[in-house]
Formats: sequence, structure tokens, C-alpha cells
Amino acid sequence: MLRTIVCTAITISMIILGTGYSWPDDVPFGADSLAYLADEADLIVLATQARPAGFSGGDHTQPLYVTYDVQIGETLRGSASGGQIRVAVPESLDFRSVADVESSILFLSALTAEPSRADQSGTLVSHVLLGGHYGAVAVQDTERLKAIKEYLGDPSSAVNWARTHIVSADEFLQRSAVISLYNQNPSQAVVDALALAANSTQISVENTQIVVRALEASQLEAAVEPLRALASNPHQPEAVRRSAVEALVSVPGGLQELESMTDAEDLFLRELAQSVTANLPR
Repeated sequence: MLRTIVCTAITISMIILGTGYSWPDDVPFGADSLAYLADEADLIVLATQARPAGFSGGDHTQPLYVTYDVQIGETLRGSASGGQIRVAVPESLDFRSVADVESSILFLSALTAEPSRADQSGTLVSHVLLGGHYGAVAVQDTERLKAIKEYLGDPSSAVNWARTHIVSADEFLQRSAVISLYNQNPSQAVVDALALAANSTQISVENTQIVVRALEASQLEAAVEPLRALASNPHQPEAVRRSAVEALVSVPGGLQELESMTDAEDLFLRELAQSVTANLPR
């Protein structure tokens, strides 16, 4: 059950290169994760070199975009002839520097075969980068490269992969593991993997909040314990603890746990639980 959330209230469609490819001014929830990028990409390559190839568009029919000539070191999915491709990136989602393209895995979506896909130099632009700069994942770290290849090699093992990387110090791998679990159909295995994050202080606040949402959405009684652990942990930010307490309301068995928290020695937890229970429908 894939949960898709657009992280902006207003989404503006852009037409790139006159091909009919629609690009939002913001990117979907999880676009900075391996789960999204791998699912959407037609071509995945390891770039060894890149150089800016120019700009085009910028009027009311075509927004400004940047093109790059990319040398391919390895193809991880799909096929690209000639060892070099020209890639388009919307200017609003461009890189800080060309160095962000080099030594990166590029997650690409193929453009339709129309004459208008040529840029101002007449060179064919074959692919657009998914999620703008989010679609270029730096892999100078060999462990990150290995982990990405493992994921791409067997997407059916996403839960086990996430379990391995959910407490990773690598921010991209950690984020990817959390988003991957969030997107899974609820199961005991998913809750067990999410529980690893609930019992760790290595997870970012943003990712921990997603863990809370995933546990709540699971609607499994097994989610009560990791939610209790998050709510009771004084080392967690108050916002996370509050979210965990509120999530208990809608999880089977959670109300009993919430009731027990109203007598907790922890003042913050006790007052929070009392507040939440006081507002429950009678």
C-alpha cells in the first residue's frame, strides 16, 4: 500500500523541452529516498564525469532548464548507448555545482522521442533527472554504493534491507530505510523493523516522526510497544513524544497503554497522557 503525499500545498506543472513531461515545482514525499527513486527510474547510471551543456527555455511555454553531458561509468538499470547521455534538470531544482553530478548514481526518467527534445545546440536530451538534485546520489562512500546496489538487485527484500540500514549513520540510507518501511503493507516484520528506530537515538527527528506515523498507520497491536518506548524516552524531543502518545489513541491496545501513562512518574509524559485522554470522546 503505497502512501503518496505531496509536500506542498501548491504544485505548479512545468513543461520541459516541449515533450509533455510534467515537472512539479516541488517534489513528492520521499523523493529524497531510494524507495521513490528506484521505483520511478527508467535508467540508473553511475556518472564518472559531467559538464554543463547549457540552458534553454525560460519563456511562458518552457521553463528554464539546465542540461549536462554525463559520462557513464556503470549502468545499474536500463541501457544507454555510447557511454554518454545529455540530462535535463529544471533550473529550480538544479545542483549547487557540477561536482554534485560526478561520482554519483543518477536516477533518470526517459523523455519521449519527439524532435522538440533537442536543446538549443541541437543535441538530443534523452533523460530528465528524477526529483532534480535529489536524483543524483553521491557514492564516494563505497558502503553507500554497495547498499544501493543491494537494494536495486532485490527490491522484494526491501523490508530486510531497511532493517539493516534504518539506524545507519548515513543520512541517505537511513532516510531510504524509513521511507521504504513507511510504504510497505503493514506486517509484523515491518513493525519489528520500525521498532529498531524507536529504540535508537541515532534517527533524525524528521525520520522518527515518519516512524511514528507508520506505526500508527499499521493498525497492529504490535505497534503499541515501540510507540510506548518513544513516548517514554526522555531523550526524545518533546514533539516526537507527543506524536507517539497521540498515535496510541488509534492503535489497537493503545488506549490501555495511554491510560497507564496518566500515572507515570515522568511529569511531561503524565501531563501529556492526561491531556490526551481528557479530550477523548466519551
